[in-house]
Amino acid sequence: MKLMTKNMTILSLGICAVFALTACNDSNDDQSQNTPSTQPQDQRDQRFLNAKAGDILQVQIADLIPTQGAVGYDQIYYKLGRWQGDWNRQTWQADPTNQLSYLNKTIGKKFSDYCEAIGAKSRDDFSSMEQLKAANLKQLDSFGCAEQPATETADLKTVVVGYDGRLYLTDGHHTMTQLRELPDGGETLKVWVRVVDNYSSLKTADEFWTKMVANGRAWLRNGQNQSITYQQLPK
Repeated sequence: MKLMTKNMTILSLGICAVFALTACNDSNDDQSQNTPSTQPQDQRDQRFLNAKAGDILQVQIADLIPTQGAVGYDQIYYKLGRWQGDWNRQTWQADPTNQLSYLNKTIGKKFSDYCEAIGAKSRDDFSSMEQLKAANLKQLDSFGCAEQPATETADLKTVVVGYDGRLYLTDGHHTMTQLRELPDGGETLKVWVRVVDNYSSLKTADEFWTKMVANGRAWLRNGQNQSITYQQLPK
């Protein structure tokens, strides 16, 4: 009788162990089913990823990546020199009217050119020295354009959305370089651009640049007109 009781006790313990193990396995199965699968993170720039041809974007100059290896610095230096002007030029100081006219054609031209570049036409001349001195490219309301930015869409510089979601400048390298070099310009200056295509479906940089060159939207040449790779483009 004692032997039978002992055997039944062992059997009961074995059954309990089996049920306990089964319960543990069920718990693990439930936990694995409830754990969400990890999706690979999209590393592309999400800000412009869904932009399509014809869209207008307000960006900073720093957002624009060049697609040509060289620019004409004579043209850039000419514009930068003209935009400087000379507040203390003695030739005009004795004649305030002529002095203001001179400054409108130099420093004032900077604001007119900027207005045109952002699709806001030009602007009227400044009516006073005080008004001109208060103007700053980073404060659009300090000078004002003839129209609102991006009104004249045909005048806007153009971009392509790249394989990485970033914006590649296809027109306006001289203008953007000039504006970036100005004391009241720089990489944070706001500009408006027009999207001409979206190549974000391409998977690699090689595919992207091959298509850019084939479509005439990149110029992989240096200042000596020698072929370069896209890795050699200015950053």
